[in-house]
Amino acid sequence: NLHYILENLKTKTDVRQAAFETIALALTGVVDELEEVDVKKQAMGLDQIPEIFFREKSNYTVSRDIISDGTLHLAAILTALYSNPFSFLLAIEEPERHLHLKAISYLMEIFRERSRETQIIITTQSSEVLRNVDLDSDHLIFIYRDYDSFTKAIASKDIKEIKSLLSEKYDYNIDDIIRNEVLGYLGDYE
Repeated sequence: NLHYILENLKTKTDVRQAAFETIALALTGVVDELEEVDVKKQAMGLDQIPEIFFREKSNYTVSRDIISDGTLHLAAILTALYSNPFSFLLAIEEPERHLHLKAISYLMEIFRERSRETQIIITTQSSEVLRNVDLDSDHLIFIYRDYDSFTKAIASKDIKEIKSLLSEKYDYNIDDIIRNEVLGYLGDYE
């Protein structure tokens, strides 16, 4: 339904049209080959159906059915982020799927920008997403199972040892800490 949502955003004359322009600008900013994103009506039988078109810098235009999965996934995430400026919570599972490493860094910056106005929850197991986490400004929450098999959560800010592990003394990255289970059993920090 992405094509219907983008068409609705593009054809309105209020905040929604600005959202479409922001989404298109963000896509062209991160996907090197893209020059323009547009939505146009296409004949399908007797109906007119909106279709998303991506014009590349080579002036070649492709539709959503042959664009890369990463570009389409990024368009969907950006649409979720910008299509409703009044949403108070967005939850996005594994935003890194199908994305180029450059796009992940760019997307994390967009998440930070949007999180000033909207609460954003990201679930991930991606090392690349974790490498882009800033513990001073991002709120990282670890989910784990306790000894009784109950799911629990602890915020990174509540684990004092993380700062020293990330210092020059130990030179860990947050993804190294998680991958190598440097913290051990997280219940010990409650």
